[in-house]
Amino acid sequence: MAKAAVVLPDEHVFMGQPGFLDEGRVLAAVGEDPWEEGCRHVLLGASDLHLRAEVTYPPGTGVTARTLPLGDGTWLTFDDDTVRRRRTG
Repeated sequence: MAKAAVVLPDEHVFMGQPGFLDEGRVLAAVGEDPWEEGCRHVLLGASDLHLRAEVTYPPGTGVTARTLPLGDGTWLTFDDDTVRRRRTG
């Protein structure tokens, strides 16, 4: 179990549905308010659910809670009428 107040910075909450990015990492959308449009994506350790890193995107990229981790190190993001496949560096 991971409580947002314990594993996330600055009073952020979990948004949307987290999912396994791969065997060792979970992708989760977080934000200040669960009902806001914009958010950030973070990586949590799969075994302990502690924060490992924040995902960064190119400038001007809209980030929403709508993601689909595919389990192979990649995930899909959905923004309006566009679907993109993403992967960590």
